[in-house]
Amino acid sequence: MKQKIPLCTILAVILLILCGQPAAAQYGPYNLLSGGTNNIGTNYITSPPTTVRIAMGSYSQVGLQVEARTVAAGTTNEMAFAFRRSVDGLTYETNLWLVVTNCALTGASTNRWLTNFTVGPFYALHLVWLSNKNENANATNCLTNIAIRYLLR
Repeated sequence: MKQKIPLCTILAVILLILCGQPAAAQYGPYNLLSGGTNNIGTNYITSPPTTVRIAMGSYSQVGLQVEARTVAAGTTNEMAFAFRRSVDGLTYETNLWLVVTNCALTGASTNRWLTNFTVGPFYALHLVWLSNKNENANATNCLTNIAIRYLLR
């Protein structure tokens, strides 16, 4: 006796073959810093509070968007920032884990950079510092309107 396979089972198998694996869930974007006039002076490093962190949860990948501008038109600056990792969200590693440099800014319009990275099995990332690496002594050449957004996956 022949066994009949229900049509719905056949359709389900075809859909699985055609669609493949579902995409991993992503959450965000979230604001890490939300802009405003949070100026960083020339050749200066600032340290955000320890509450400026990314709680990783069960995710290991981060998409990052950073934006800023210089105060003075016709100027160029270079921004840098760094992160440390933690397994409990309270104690962070001694050495910097990720340092992003060479974020060039030109003029008084908003400049944006995008990057992504894999964190691994860690609970949190802390934004340790932001830097205005411009070595020009022009005090009006500070960074402002700094905003950092992230997406977890």
